[in-house]
Amino acid sequence: MSIRNAHDFALELNLGYLSHYDYLRSLAVSRSDVNVHLILFFTDNVELCLLRAKVRHQSGGHLVEPHVIQSMY
Repeated sequence: MSIRNAHDFALELNLGYLSHYDYLRSLAVSRSDVNVHLILFFTDNVELCLLRAKVRHQSGGHLVEPHVIQSMY
């Protein structure tokens, strides 16, 4: 994992589950030299999220079914 080698890395999470917050918290407290920078983007337009997920999948990313995205709203 990059963090063990002191490399910078990015991680995208939707923070829709408590476990996502727990994971970020565990990274932040794992070592004193680790900094976690959290950037939140928000939209109340579910159609924008559906389109983004579709484009990401068409570009080779993982598939997130529309019903999963809609259930987050």
